[in-house]
Amino acid sequence: SLQRVEALFAGGDLRQTPLLLQTSYLWALRETVRHSHGDPEAAMDAGSLVYTTDVTIMRAPVKQGAAWLRDPARVDVLWAALSRSPQVNEHGDDYARSEDKSQVAERLARILRCAAAHGVEALVLPVPGGGCRHPATGLGQVLNDVITRHGRGIRHILVCRHDGELTGGFWESFVAGLQPGR
Repeated sequence: SLQRVEALFAGGDLRQTPLLLQTSYLWALRETVRHSHGDPEAAMDAGSLVYTTDVTIMRAPVKQGAAWLRDPARVDVLWAALSRSPQVNEHGDDYARSEDKSQVAERLARILRCAAAHGVEALVLPVPGGGCRHPATGLGQVLNDVITRHGRGIRHILVCRHDGELTGGFWESFVAGLQPGR
């Protein structure tokens, strides 16, 4: 949330948010309210995306000393919201309600369509809903379906694992769900 970003900026541990520490994205994020002429969090809760172009990666990773880069890269950042706690089936491996599954699929499809429309060649995603209570296998299946249907034109789609976020076999179940034919 924007309030959480402000809290991080005001003295939190920025090492936990490399996107904010290593790039120009924090400045853009702080300007989002003014540029959108409304409440971006409410808009995202309603299914909108925030698309920010020309975010500059200015520093190396913190683990490497966060040195300033001589040849900074530019990336675009897409930001979307997923529900925090969708209902999960009795086995814990899929969504219990088709509405929850459809909402996740639509939001992910919107991300891919937006990226393709802007000519994105490589899309790097965190695990969607990572840290929330989405069913790992079901989420992987939804993402696989969305990539199959809406990923045309994007040469590379990568899903990153952040250490510490995905525990208890979540990552392994998510990856299993990504496999075609499940």
